[in-house]
Amino acid sequence: MIQGSSSGFVTLTLFVDAHKASIEKNQEFGNDVALRSTEIQRVNSVLFLCLAGTDRSAAAMGWLRKLSPVTVTEAAALSPHFSGARPSTEMERLAQEKGIALQNHRAKKYSMEQVGKADLIVFFEVADLIDFREEHRDRRDILKKTRLLLDYLGESAGHNRALADPHSYGNHQKCFKMIETGVRAMIEKERIYQSDEGMLDILTNMKQDMKVLVASNQNLEKRLQTTRKEASKVQKLQSEIKSHAMVVAKLVEDNENIQGRLVETERNNSQLHVKLDLSRKEVCTWKSKMKETEALLNSKEKDCKDHVDEIRRLNKKLTSCIDRLKTEICSRKALETRVEELLHHSGY
Repeated sequence: MIQGSSSGFVTLTLFVDAHKASIEKNQEFGNDVALRSTEIQRVNSVLFLCLAGTDRSAAAMGWLRKLSPVTVTEAAALSPHFSGARPSTEMERLAQEKGIALQNHRAKKYSMEQVGKADLIVFFEVADLIDFREEHRDRRDILKKTRLLLDYLGESAGHNRALADPHSYGNHQKCFKMIETGVRAMIEKERIYQSDEGMLDILTNMKQDMKVLVASNQNLEKRLQTTRKEASKVQKLQSEIKSHAMVVAKLVEDNENIQGRLVETERNNSQLHVKLDLSRKEVCTWKSKMKETEALLNSKEKDCKDHVDEIRRLNKKLTSCIDRLKTEICSRKALETRVEELLHHSGY
């Protein structure tokens, strides 16, 4: 379980790794304009550009000025048709709730002076970025400064790498939140100086992330303990199954032996039938002698019945058909004993 200094160490490691990570080469627009964020050693000025220059770029400018007051931040439009326009009422309200004032902002097309002074030129839609790069394709110094805001979010931005104009889709709140997240990620990855308030927000987020990680780790530990208990139960069940399997194997072996004995007994019985057929002809002549041996035979019969009961107890799992066959075999054995005694007394 991650606790105390361990959780702090993990969070600090994640924070340091995030600062060390650089933006990978942007190859979607051609290898000739592939760039790395490390080309800019220190960002002192940022220019945000969107089509109208009213809502998205203004909101991003407001966030960056709040989180990094020392950074020169400007917002401008890509099209001159919106010059003089002010941000929407909804965007002004959302910004005001965060302590960002946009009431005095007015849209104005960007100038080459602004482009030249900016260390970063940030766009919100891929199409706008492509058009701008195409327009300035011969200016390597400008191309290397262009960025897409949602690229700073990495996988969390999803498949949609464009932050559409809220005027078209009407979702100002979602757009404002995505801009805030993007600006914070940009500050971290581009090594932009942050105010104490900005750092405090990051530390707060880090504490929240730490709590989530600790809770997640605790849940994982509980699940691991449950899994270990279940594994112990499974091992115990496996041991019991092996024991039962050995008992079953022994029972099967005993059953096979009994069946073999039964087959042999049946064979002997067939031979006895032949002998009985021969002896029946002579039985009538020995009726008087049979009365004398009847008592002895009764005693033997009782012993045989005891043996039969013992055999029945050992073979409870045999079918009723086998039990009846055993009874018949025992009877025939008794009869054979009688016949043998008769033959013995008769001198055969």
